[in-house]
Amino acid sequence: MPITVTPNTTNVTISVGGTTTTSVSTGSTSAVTLATEGSTGPQGPAGATGAAGPAGATGAAGATGPQGASGAQGATGAQGPAGNNGAAGAAGAQGPAGPTGPQGSTGSAGAAGAAGAAGATGATGPQGPAGPSDISSFDTDDLSEGSTNQYHTSVRARTAISASGTGISYNSSTGQISSLSTNIVTLNTGISTNNVPQFGAGVVDTDFLKVSGTTVVGRSAAEVLSDIGADNASNLTSGTIPNARINTGTGGQNIVQLDNASRLPAVDGSQLTNLPSSGGGGSGTTPVQWGQAPGNLVRLFEDFAGGEQTTSGDGWWSGDIGGQGRMYSSTGQSDPFFGAMRFGSNTGSGSTGDFSVLTTGQLSSETPVAGDEVIWEARMNQEVHETSGGYWGLSLFCPEAGSFKDDCLGWSVAGASAYPERVVIGFIAGQSNYRYVNSDQQDTAALTSDTGVTATANSPVRFAVKAVYVSSDNWTWNAYVNGSSVATGTISTSAGTFLVGQVFRQFPTSTSGTREVKVDWMACQFDRDTVAYLEHSDSTVLNGTVSTFGGTLIDDADAAAARTTLGVTNKGSYTGQIETAADKTYVLDPAAATARTISAFYIKVNSGSGTVSATLKVGGSDVKTVTASTSTGVITGLHPSASVGSAGDAIELVLASNSSATDVIFSVEYTE
Repeated sequence: MPITVTPNTTNVTISVGGTTTTSVSTGSTSAVTLATEGSTGPQGPAGATGAAGPAGATGAAGATGPQGASGAQGATGAQGPAGNNGAAGAAGAQGPAGPTGPQGSTGSAGAAGAAGAAGATGATGPQGPAGPSDISSFDTDDLSEGSTNQYHTSVRARTAISASGTGISYNSSTGQISSLSTNIVTLNTGISTNNVPQFGAGVVDTDFLKVSGTTVVGRSAAEVLSDIGADNASNLTSGTIPNARINTGTGGQNIVQLDNASRLPAVDGSQLTNLPSSGGGGSGTTPVQWGQAPGNLVRLFEDFAGGEQTTSGDGWWSGDIGGQGRMYSSTGQSDPFFGAMRFGSNTGSGSTGDFSVLTTGQLSSETPVAGDEVIWEARMNQEVHETSGGYWGLSLFCPEAGSFKDDCLGWSVAGASAYPERVVIGFIAGQSNYRYVNSDQQDTAALTSDTGVTATANSPVRFAVKAVYVSSDNWTWNAYVNGSSVATGTISTSAGTFLVGQVFRQFPTSTSGTREVKVDWMACQFDRDTVAYLEHSDSTVLNGTVSTFGGTLIDDADAAAARTTLGVTNKGSYTGQIETAADKTYVLDPAAATARTISAFYIKVNSGSGTVSATLKVGGSDVKTVTASTSTGVITGLHPSASVGSAGDAIELVLASNSSATDVIFSVEYTE
């Protein structure tokens, strides 16, 4: 091992193998002994392996050693896939031109080139000498004659003329025509054979002509009608007027024409007089208009302006639903309807088993006689038409089963074992016009015919069917849209059966409120057996006599007259509760059925902390105004002089100045 001695100013340091062994101060006389390494002794036995110490931290990467010598070349590996094409090298310098090759064959001629532009206008040539400005001194002798357009000469004119015939001669030298005959022809005017007609003064174009004496004069159209007496119907005593000349119809100045069954069309008969007031057992031989009341005629009407129940109706009709059909009544005060029965749906993909329907009771006698009539009509609307499914309309039919609603549903049947004879008119989705059908088949949707009337969405439409009994269970029918006839036919009923009416919506395809079908009103008019009675002028009834009082009561025209005769006063009231009162007009009755005397007016605020002013109006006039709150209790507004309202007057409750009065109870009492 190397021994290193390092002196300095204070001591000497001795190092062995790089390790300091001892340090001696300068000037010291102490001996320093350095032991030398002895020979290596025999190796002692191996000690037991100690437990592995914890792994030391990874040392820093050593420097890269020098590259070793290249190993022997390995075997050639399989060829790899072809690499991408390298970038194109730069173009080399052009080589020297090669020798000229032999000339090729001549190619086909190319297309003609476009015409070149027009050349510039050449220079104007020199002006010629001026012509004479005055030619008055010249004549045709100064202008040479052409070969085609030649000058006139007498010789040429005479040569161009010739004449021939008995007693006629012509001299071409002189141009003279001579007649050798001594007869003179005289033309006579007049109206005899071979006469020449003579026109009078004033004849103009488009005139009709008339011979007056021996003169032809002109006549206007009006004068011709007067001449032939056609301007006065009393002159038409015989003959036939062509149909094309007759203006038939039901409008103003039209001639009313009977149909093929010798019946009058639907016209306003309010001005007809001397009509009988009652019929004879439903014979129907006398035309009947709305407003008349013969003893055998029944009229029923429903306008859905109140809270009608769909299941019980108004006694003469009943509502029902099937499948996903939905039906409810609603009231309102906005056009087009002031109240309606609404046909809705709980599904957007219906079938023929999903329906809403209103069905009447029996409309015709089971033993009808010739002339009996049934008129079934309804006003309906759908805001947005359905484009598939969605049948709705009106039906008149002869029931085959006990449950009318399951017997006929307009376009198809739901639940019946037999298919009734029926007439249906209404709407089929996807059709631009309203349709109708007369059939006894199960599904009549595909058998319908066009009415020719456009089906307009959100536009109320009136459907009606009128049936008149002929004989042997046969009824003739006429279908109407908005009062105009669109189809006619014959419906047969089995012996002992009768006619029933329906309005319906079937096969709905949407739950939207705009697709609901609304029924504004429905009405029927029909003949039934007459209830006979004896008027008071007859002496006996059932072995007794009718007193003057009894006769008067029998002859009373209506219930009001009967109450007067009996000395009975009918009392009634309008009572209700407005849960969320607002400043507005509440209509209690849009048109009173009879004249009424308002006898009392009550108002109470049942909840809320404020007050409200309530005014009762009859026929637009104020009856009484009261102010009420929760602290005032019931306010009674007796009207001392009693307000009398006429039939047709509206009865209204007007709330105003409302301050937190949320529950208002009212009652209006009246007598009639």
